[in-house]
Amino acid sequence: MEEKGLIMNCPHCGAPNPEDATTCRECERPLPVTPPSGRAQSPARTTGSTLKTADTAIASLICGILSWSFLPFAGAILAVILGHMARVDIRRSGGRLGGDSIATLGLLLGYANLALFALGIIFLAFLTALGIAIPIGIGVCSLCGA
Repeated sequence: MEEKGLIMNCPHCGAPNPEDATTCRECERPLPVTPPSGRAQSPARTTGSTLKTADTAIASLICGILSWSFLPFAGAILAVILGHMARVDIRRSGGRLGGDSIATLGLLLGYANLALFALGIIFLAFLTALGIAIPIGIGVCSLCGA
């Protein structure tokens, strides 16, 4: 049974919303705008402009890429934090910000790097528990000690 005054259903989650709502009250995604002609359009297309990409999404992707080369651990942490911040900003923008896929890619790169780092720590702990020596010093010969 539909509540009185709630006549627009969200195309993403199906939740009922007021006719004049711009974002869904359940999933917080932007709702299609209905122009006077009665034909629904997305909010981005009614203005004729492209969406601005969230800066934090771009920063997340950059940190995610750098986590695999120059900033192995710190870059991954930053990619994850910035990626989550970007996705929250994009959801709360009401359709004015884009870049959700960029933020998701930054998150993926960051989490994958952290998972690989954790596996490396577990592997080193396993080798240490077995008593296998791990050569850490550079230039130390195992035969002569030089």
